[in-house]
Amino acid sequence: TTSDPSHLRVEQMHMFVEFAAADTVTLGQLFIFANDGDKTYAALDGRALEFALPPGASELSVQDGQENVTYFLTDAGFVDSQPVLPGSGTAQVLFWYTLPYARALNFEQPMFFPVSALNVLVSDLNVQLTGAGFQDQGAQEIQGARFQSFVRGGLAVGETLAFDLSGQAGATTAMVVAPESD
Repeated sequence: TTSDPSHLRVEQMHMFVEFAAADTVTLGQLFIFANDGDKTYAALDGRALEFALPPGASELSVQDGQENVTYFLTDAGFVDSQPVLPGSGTAQVLFWYTLPYARALNFEQPMFFPVSALNVLVSDLNVQLTGAGFQDQGAQEIQGARFQSFVRGGLAVGETLAFDLSGQAGATTAMVVAPESD
């Protein structure tokens, strides 16, 4: 094993933006890791994978995680204890949290690992996402629900993922409009 994270990278980062309440937004993030080295990465103190959370984040939940056992809160976010085996897609961390939303949100999150590819799915068709490097892929249907899809190229270690959300939430993906009858 090694405690040197220099061979780690995020192959894919997926973000899910959902508006379940008028004044909050829930963000889910899935990080899929690759270890390009030949040794398993595991931190000496058991705190291997660090994640920043944006200011104001609350209600953190980590899939298959238990606070102070498999993940640990920090001043900036949290660390996960999961080791990363050599190879592609050998570890993944899925977590979600809420942020206040009042028709706008300036999202900023520093990256502690290089990110090769990123996509963001926004559940509300009235809410716009803008940010440097993002490309609008249009609306996509996923498991019967419509999402706005955005992609962005890679991020370097220490670079901040930044985008703005704006618009009145309320056009949920479940909304069905009946055709007008003559």
